[in-house]
Amino acid sequence: MRILRHTLVGASLTGALMFAASTAPTHATEPVSKPVTTAQNSPTGARLWFSSTGGWVKSCKESTCGKVEYVPDGGRLWSTHYENNRFGNRWYQVVTDADNNGWIWCGNTDAECED
Repeated sequence: MRILRHTLVGASLTGALMFAASTAPTHATEPVSKPVTTAQNSPTGARLWFSSTGGWVKSCKESTCGKVEYVPDGGRLWSTHYENNRFGNRWYQVVTDADNNGWIWCGNTDAECED
């Protein structure tokens, strides 16, 4: 019985630690063209993750750019920084869970669109 109790306590602690490690902030806090500084475990060195609200990852920072991957509502995106395009619209450079790289407009995410 004692072994079972220790096993269950260990499993509960492991689950809590895994949950805590998977949570992340939902917005960037750095100025335009600066890297995000919130450290997270992620693919290809990205530091911040946030959710898509449904939208296309594009090959550049404009709506007319080529489509890379559609990320549905709730899809996770990893990012290192954001930039404003020539029209002043904020775009995040991202890596998708499918390991595709590109840019997504802030309005298609739950990340911040303004400082």
